[in-house]
Amino acid sequence: MEFTEYGFWASLTGIAILACVPMGYPWIERRLANHLPRVIAVAGGVAVGYVALFLLPKIGDYTTAFISARPELPELVQYGLYFCFLAGVLVYFFLDRAETHHHPLPVWLHAVAFAAYSFATGSVLADVPRSGHFPYIPAGVALGLHFVGICHQLRGWHPTVFDRYVRWLLGFAALVGWAAGTLGVLNKSALAVIVAFLGGGILVNVLREEWPDKGPGRTIPFLIGIFLFIALVVVVRGFAGTRI
Repeated sequence: MEFTEYGFWASLTGIAILACVPMGYPWIERRLANHLPRVIAVAGGVAVGYVALFLLPKIGDYTTAFISARPELPELVQYGLYFCFLAGVLVYFFLDRAETHHHPLPVWLHAVAFAAYSFATGSVLADVPRSGHFPYIPAGVALGLHFVGICHQLRGWHPTVFDRYVRWLLGFAALVGWAAGTLGVLNKSALAVIVAFLGGGILVNVLREEWPDKGPGRTIPFLIGIFLFIALVVVVRGFAGTRI
């Protein structure tokens, strides 16, 4: 994929922000201390905004293009990306359900599942529209915030293994996904499936770890996160002349 010089450095900065979150998460958690629940609630609001205003419209764009290209296919096939979205929901729902009901899954299974999640996130970041270089950095910040909640969840499940191995795996997987998207290793069909699957996974992880508890302590930060992402979309689409 072609980049301008500024676009490349902006994209690299965005993925660096994202990858540094899991890699440095133990330090982040210590620094945030008592503020962590509110930060996770803000991250949840940002993630919900990202799914609603970026990933779902992107799935719609891919689906419209596919229907135009292959109108003769059955309707269930034409809307297959929404089944991929549902698959993302189911995969991460069952991962969470196993832990919640005290049927712990092997550490390696969680590591592989969330490394795939990181890979997908990195590849989606690389596929931000290229009519301007500005969106890469706020997209990296938004997804990095979401990974605060992901890492909090994983570290709670496997604290020692997460600190030693898993956080590095997540950061590296995000970088590999970004590189694959940037170098054009993934075609549009693969990216469409990844976007849809990631959207379902983000939705489950927000509901599991970042959805606010009752009371204003986390509800207000969650709403702030949503409105921050709305503001970001308005700025990027209205003033930077591109979509995010």
